Amino acid sequence: MHTYANLCEAAADTWAQECANRTALLHVVRNGPRALLGILRNGSLSPDSPGKMEATKRSEAELDEPRAVYFYAGRAYPNSAGEATFWLSPGDDASLNGKASPFDSGGVIHGWSKLPWAGMGAASPAEYVETHSVDLSFFHEYFGHHLTAFFGSPPQYWDDAPAKPIDGISFGPTSDFRDWTFEVRVHGEVSIREHEVVPYEQPQ
Repeated sequence: MHTYANLCEAAADTWAQECANRTALLHVVRNGPRALLGILRNGSLSPDSPGKMEATKRSEAELDEPRAVYFYAGRAYPNSAGEATFWLSPGDDASLNGKASPFDSGGVIHGWSKLPWAGMGAASPAEYVETHSVDLSFFHEYFGHHLTAFFGSPPQYWDDAPAKPIDGISFGPTSDFRDWTFEVRVHGEVSIREHEVVPYEQPQ
């Protein structure tokens, strides 16, 4: 299993750790301009956003975790052109509380992920997610080891697919990148006043 404990048995490559330390976190705002205006008016990203999907709420209940604001490390999803996306600058997550995992937790919980939780000694999808999750204070270190173990160079994380199988599964360029992209689940609101969070539109 590609857990924090297992990956940290070997040293992380310098390039991988530097990349992990400098990668921003991205959060896409669903439900268009109205949701974006609400965020700007309230001054924060909320775990109880009107745009949160019911499937996400069920995942949180399954994991027995607090409601969260979700980010991907260096990736945006959904990645439709023109979606409003918030960018949390590298290092600005240090004061936040939450969990991080090297894949989309909802994908494992709801069964669309290719990751084989049943063959990895986990009793349930939730247990697989839990054993692969760390507190945010360990996120950057875990991310660096993840890049070292499965990617030959930084661009592979964004432009291609893992160079090596993850838990016995090989991925290709058409695979869903959420199976190997770090998900950060911030428990509580993320202030856009106290943190360096800036909205931007993805390129058309």
